[in-house]
Amino acid sequence: MAVTAHTITNTKMSRPAARLAILGSFSMLGSSGQPLNISSKKNRALLGILALSPRQISSRERLASLLWGDHGEDQARASLRQSLATLRREIGPADLDVLRTSEDGVGLDLSLLHVDALEFLDAAQNQDTAPLARAAKLWSGPPLQDLALRTAAFEDWSRAETERLIAAASTVFERLSQTTQGRARIDYATRLVALDPLRETSQRELMRAYAGEGDNGLALKQYETCRKLLAEELGVDPALETTELRNQIATSSEIDRGSGSSPPSPPAAERPTIAVLPLLGASNIEGDEEFLADGITEDVIAALSRFRRLAVVSRGAAFSYRGRDMPVGQIGRELNAQFVLQGTVRQAGRRIRLTAELIDASTGLALWSDRLEHAQEDVFDVIDDLSGAIAVAVIGSIEVEVLRRSRRKSTSSFGAYELLVRGRSLLQRSSMAEKREARRLFEEAIQLDPIYAHAHVQLALSYLQEFFFDDSGAALERAHQIASEALLLDEEEPWCHMILGLTHLHRRNFDPAVKHCERAVALNPNDPSLLARLGLVLTDVGRATEAITVIERAMALSPHNPDKYNDYLSIALFTAGQYEAAAAVVETLPVSAFYTHVWLAAISIHLNDPDKAKAHRDRALELAPDFSVSRFARMEPIRDPADLARWTDALRAAGFPA
Repeated sequence: MAVTAHTITNTKMSRPAARLAILGSFSMLGSSGQPLNISSKKNRALLGILALSPRQISSRERLASLLWGDHGEDQARASLRQSLATLRREIGPADLDVLRTSEDGVGLDLSLLHVDALEFLDAAQNQDTAPLARAAKLWSGPPLQDLALRTAAFEDWSRAETERLIAAASTVFERLSQTTQGRARIDYATRLVALDPLRETSQRELMRAYAGEGDNGLALKQYETCRKLLAEELGVDPALETTELRNQIATSSEIDRGSGSSPPSPPAAERPTIAVLPLLGASNIEGDEEFLADGITEDVIAALSRFRRLAVVSRGAAFSYRGRDMPVGQIGRELNAQFVLQGTVRQAGRRIRLTAELIDASTGLALWSDRLEHAQEDVFDVIDDLSGAIAVAVIGSIEVEVLRRSRRKSTSSFGAYELLVRGRSLLQRSSMAEKREARRLFEEAIQLDPIYAHAHVQLALSYLQEFFFDDSGAALERAHQIASEALLLDEEEPWCHMILGLTHLHRRNFDPAVKHCERAVALNPNDPSLLARLGLVLTDVGRATEAITVIERAMALSPHNPDKYNDYLSIALFTAGQYEAAAAVVETLPVSAFYTHVWLAAISIHLNDPDKAKAHRDRALELAPDFSVSRFARMEPIRDPADLARWTDALRAAGFPA
């Protein structure tokens, strides 16, 4: 029997509630106020997982996987049973009812238990100052920071929940800093900066808070702190907006007492806008399907919002159309959205089936539709996997439609976004003439909108691609310069960090390369192209095993094109010494590409097949007569000499020119 909202029910009792604190460090008080000694770290983690689970319910299978995933399945379930028995004893008979169990699930009864994190999240959703101040008072840090469990599954859960709660805390402190004055504003802005010191919008808010209270010296000192931090951690200068604010303060110009604006994005009129309507359960009634449908809808909205070249209608506005029988075109007009995403979720036995379609609101025509299925192993994996796949498909379909429309227009009437999409399409082609035309389109987009960071990013990428055919290094330096300028325009555009990270990589600045690429993925973890490139960078810096996992995640986000990143995966597998697996992946790559034969030649040497290696060497040199081992070593930014030797020794053994 699957765990549902109905197999574990709440029990309403008129008695004082127990208290569970998981923000920052763990503690628990019984209903009479006595401390409860939950001795096991895993039992504390178990309570934290339940508290942050939707409806405070989790399957036994999920709990066993998160906390004992490094054990066998039977042993993990036995450990969970033993853990629950210990937990019941430690909670004691007076408060035992807070823990609710069924054959397949475990839950918490919130009528008998107050949880600080849930009270915080509830208050954080409010717009009024009083509940926001209560949320700020409740915030003691990310959940369960005093636990150090070394299971990979728990670390992944902890990382995701930390990001979710920090995002909520950022909203709380930002709103409070915007609506309070005096020392309180400075305190809230200081706490905002502490959540993510690399976020320049937070740094600017603290600078404004100091200046608004007449502490210009502290505001300028904060700028210096920010500048040094960005230089040390990312190797970049502060954004233009941060520097301009610093100059205003230094010259005692009037400082806006309100919050600083967000980093520049493509103008709203330029960016396509999408509304994600609530997915419908098959029964269209409140229950488990609605819970799952809402979870996927909210995650799709969040995932699409990470793509800064797209505008997304807020959850509140989109959810207001739940159950309203209206034409999609009317919904689009009312929400000012050119595109609308809608769909359904059905549960059939142990499988979950999702259908979704992307509608052009102006015509009512479906631009994309698909049916996705997922085994009902864990509801959170289902939500993550399905929402990520939908977001990637939707962003691609919208850009294809924008490209299609642009082909019916003269280039003189293109907006900056259309120029960008057209240029990206050309940049992906092999012809150098088409790549040069792509560069011209990016430059034209920048002329139309000089602060369009993503256009600068694509221009930098065009030079980075040229670098691979240019031994002078001039194209690499130009790419690095443009990417640095793009980051000054928008420090929260993921691709600014990614391209800058790649230019650092090829300049052999390995630590800044990793930091920028990891920052890019943190800003948009649902972009498979970012994930795949992070995997490539991790491979080059000697973290191949980790890279394999990252690249496989990118491939999972591209279910209809799973082979797209096989080249990156094959390099990671080779570097990790998994030669047979690498060979199987490389065999799927285009035989017309010379690097396919270079890689197969090296792999064949490691698999003790010199004849096959020489055959691939001959084909590689037919396709690229100038290829040599020394050029490979010069162009490939591989940090560990042993990893480089793994390639070069094999290439020499295959008979490539020195």
